[in-house]
Amino acid sequence: EERVDVCRVLTDHGVERHFVCCLGLGFGARVTIEAQRLHGLQGQLLYGVAALRAMWRHWGHLSLTPTLDGVARAVPTLTMSVMIGRREGGFIMAPEARLEDGWFDCVHAGPLTRWEALRLIPHLSSVGPPSGHPRIWLQRGRHLVIQSEQALVIHTDGEMLSLPEDDVRRIEIELMPLRLLVRLGLD
Repeated sequence: EERVDVCRVLTDHGVERHFVCCLGLGFGARVTIEAQRLHGLQGQLLYGVAALRAMWRHWGHLSLTPTLDGVARAVPTLTMSVMIGRREGGFIMAPEARLEDGWFDCVHAGPLTRWEALRLIPHLSSVGPPSGHPRIWLQRGRHLVIQSEQALVIHTDGEMLSLPEDDVRRIEIELMPLRLLVRLGLD
């Protein structure tokens, strides 16, 4: 047995959910929606095709203000991922993430163009987001509040938490260190 970290997310409408791998909002959540609509594909191929479909159908930037451990950064946002695990769908979003280290990794992509995002897909499939990119920020934290001018599309561990019609505009995410006991070595 081993203990791992868990995150709790609470929406402005009182919906509470826990996740053990990832939360994605914006473009990343749109990719999840597209992946759920595709049948007969798996793994990186599934998420690669879903990403291309989301680029075509749902491209846009959110006006949001994330406040990570008390520090706010208002910037147009393509996508944001809060990672306990390393992968979101078929993509390595947080190569340094550890399930039991007491931190979540936050990957925040600002106003990328479609071309810039398309060029990043092979990198995300193999090694993760590039460090030093001027519009991609990688940070670690324990508490995150996101306030958005637009309704947020959000998934937690691949399950939809909110769609545009839910009109979620504020979420709070809190890390709960070593909260989940998991069994290892099961058949």
